[in-house]
Amino acid sequence: MNGSSLSGTRVLTIDGHENARAVLRTILEWNGAMVYEADSRAEGLMIAKDLRPDVILCEFQISELKANELLEEVRALAPARKRPIPVIAVTALDSFGDYVRAYRQGFDYLLVKPVNPCELVRAIEDTLGKNE
Repeated sequence: MNGSSLSGTRVLTIDGHENARAVLRTILEWNGAMVYEADSRAEGLMIAKDLRPDVILCEFQISELKANELLEEVRALAPARKRPIPVIAVTALDSFGDYVRAYRQGFDYLLVKPVNPCELVRAIEDTLGKNE
C-alpha cells in the first residue's frame, strides 16, 4: 500500500456497522480512494445510482441489507455503463459455503473481516483491472 494506488477511485461501502465502515474508510482513504458510505441497501442503491462508483464493498451477512438483492439492482444499472459496477462482498464469517454463495450470486470478490488492508487494496485493483 503506497498511499495512492487507488487514487481517484470512487468506492461505496455498504455496511450496517459504523465501526466496520470506519475501518474500510481509513484503509481506502489512506490509499487515495474517495469513499462514500451507506448503512442500508436502500441508501446504498440511491448513492450507487447517483454516484456511479467504480466499486462497491457490501456487507454479505446482514439480512436487512439483502446483499444479493442489492447486487441485482446494481447490475441493472449496467446498461448506463460500459460494464457493471464490481461488487466485493465483505463478511465476518469465513466458511467455504460463504465463498461459494458469494460467487454464485455474482459477487466479484469476497473478503473476510477483519479485512487485511493489502488484500482490500489488491481486491479492488483486481476487480478494476489495475493489476493487468
